[in-house]
Amino acid sequence: GLVIVALLSGLAIYVIRGTGLAVPLALIMFIIASILGIIGGLWLLVEGFRASPLWGLGLIFFNPIVSILFLILKPDYALKPWLVIFAGMILSIIGALMIPDSFFEVINQFGGAGF
Repeated sequence: GLVIVALLSGLAIYVIRGTGLAVPLALIMFIIASILGIIGGLWLLVEGFRASPLWGLGLIFFNPIVSILFLILKPDYALKPWLVIFAGMILSIIGALMIPDSFFEVINQFGGAGF
């Protein structure tokens, strides 16, 4: 299943990247990915406080490490929010791969943005 999705995504990126739709679609994907990341992060925080106030505080103050520990030690609380965050990351990567190189060349002509 995942191999087929990956192959179809790669084919879609290859086809769309050469059209004028690549940048607007990538922007839409980045917006959706950001929304998924925010929803997943807030959901993870709520689940952390549901599990224990210490988990919730740990997720606030020591997020990357505690978030991974929370997923490993309390998967019944953390798995679904993590999957939402992961879906956002995948959309963000696909969106980044869709942007054609010519887009960055145009940006560099106008002073660039560090590309």
